[in-house]
Order: sequence, then structure tokens, then C-alpha cells
Amino acid sequence: LKRDGLDAVWRSIEDFRKAAETGAEFAKRRAQQANTWLWSEIREGLTAAFRAHPAVAKALPETEQRVAAGEINPAAAARDLLRRFQT
Repeated sequence: LKRDGLDAVWRSIEDFRKAAETGAEFAKRRAQQANTWLWSEIREGLTAAFRAHPAVAKALPETEQRVAAGEINPAAAARDLLRRFQT
């Protein structure tokens, strides 16, 4: 509230960050994060393209209803939708 010691706290944070960034573990974690972000973007893009595909968009509502009702199992439904997407 009085802003006492903020400079010291900030220096400690900066010192910690600098020490962490110089270690190999930091670079390894950053590389893992980059790959995680890469695959996240790929999943999001593929999901958007999948849902926008005309044959999938047409079949998806009924397929979801049939899966929810237990009329078709999720694996078979997914295979059918993927086949539609690939053609």
C-alpha cells in the first residue's frame, strides 16, 4: 500500500528471471512450450477446417445426436466424419 520495498522485490524478480534464462532447463521448457503452441494452432486450424467442410457440416448435427443417443459409437462416427472430410 505504501510502495515500500517494491524496487527490491522487482530486482529480486529480475535476478531470478536472468538466472532462470541462463540455464539449459529454461531453454528446454521454452522449446517444449513452442512445440505445444505449434500443435495447438494445428489442432485449432484443423478443427475449424473440419467443421467448415460442407459434407462434415451437413452430417455433424445428426451424427452428434446419434452418438449422444447411443445409436452409433463415437469411434465409428469419427471414422465416418473423417472419411467425409477426406473426400
